[in-house]
Amino acid sequence: CKSWQIHRRGFETLSLAECRHDFIRKGRPLIIEGLGPHLVSKESCNLSRDWLSSHFGQKMVAVYRNFRNPRKRSESEKEDHVDLMRLCEALVHLQNGGSECDGLYLYDLSLPLQLPGLLDHVRLPRFFTHCYLQQTMRQHCFSRSWPTLFIGAKGSQAKLHVDQWHGHFWMHLVSGRKRW
Repeated sequence: CKSWQIHRRGFETLSLAECRHDFIRKGRPLIIEGLGPHLVSKESCNLSRDWLSSHFGQKMVAVYRNFRNPRKRSESEKEDHVDLMRLCEALVHLQNGGSECDGLYLYDLSLPLQLPGLLDHVRLPRFFTHCYLQQTMRQHCFSRSWPTLFIGAKGSQAKLHVDQWHGHFWMHLVSGRKRW
């Protein structure tokens, strides 16, 4: 079994045909660098916490706690749990850091269902417009829930995986660092 190697390419030098042939069809993970300014509107301030709070802060969202490596959990933290709170509250916890945001994670928050106004500010990269979830003619359980938003505190994690739909997942890192 080959180990997963993650390739990095600048979007200026990556053609759509090359991306599909060399990476997507072969199921090879790829980090496309330099897309940031092309993925969100200028008005959204790169999806800053302040902008998200002022435009969508009163929306109620499910916030997972303890969403981190199970080996780093104490005996009393063996399972994840979920709190319901306003988006602005979750963003304040993330901003303040400390124990209030430890393992905090907004997981798979549906933009069309929960934050439809945000869709006006997010642009789908051309490399992923042919995704099965978007091109299938039949309705399915995710037809009206994609794309989704993930926001995690330092130390939160989601392991590299292939989802059940074999979707062409893409992430835009707004702030902080992500270990790929």
